[in-house]
Amino acid sequence: MTNTHFLKYKKIYIAIYVAVLLSWLFFIFSNSMSDGTESSAQSTKVVELSQKIVSVFDKDAVVDPSAVRTSAHFFEFFVLGAIYYVGTYLLEKRSHFMLSLSVGMSLLTALVDETLQLNVPGRGAEVTDVWVDFLGALCAHFVVIFIITLRRLVKKK
Repeated sequence: MTNTHFLKYKKIYIAIYVAVLLSWLFFIFSNSMSDGTESSAQSTKVVELSQKIVSVFDKDAVVDPSAVRTSAHFFEFFVLGAIYYVGTYLLEKRSHFMLSLSVGMSLLTALVDETLQLNVPGRGAEVTDVWVDFLGALCAHFVVIFIITLRRLVKKK
């Protein structure tokens, strides 16, 4: 995609970006607003599915439910971190401020997400969840930066 192409369709790209971002934030926050019973039921379904998959490779392996929940937090925020970084990258390709903004938005979203859970019956906020969320987003930033850097190197050759 050339720079002129991007500039010509910039408003469309930004509208798509905002729609994707808001959809993913809705997904994250709606998961946080599920009460304890509903959240446990969702986790149980994922654990059972994971157990079936793992059993194909090792019949004696046991899936740890807390690892599944932690992985879900990591994955949700990994995707969010990638979305935030791509959005700020589209606006300003070389700005350290935009990278800092993207990382800061990831941390703020993790804090808001856990704070929301304080008001949901059967749920609570965990500092470790904030760290897992933030680590997921941070890893996404590194992966996207790596992909962009690799793409630039390939283009030069």
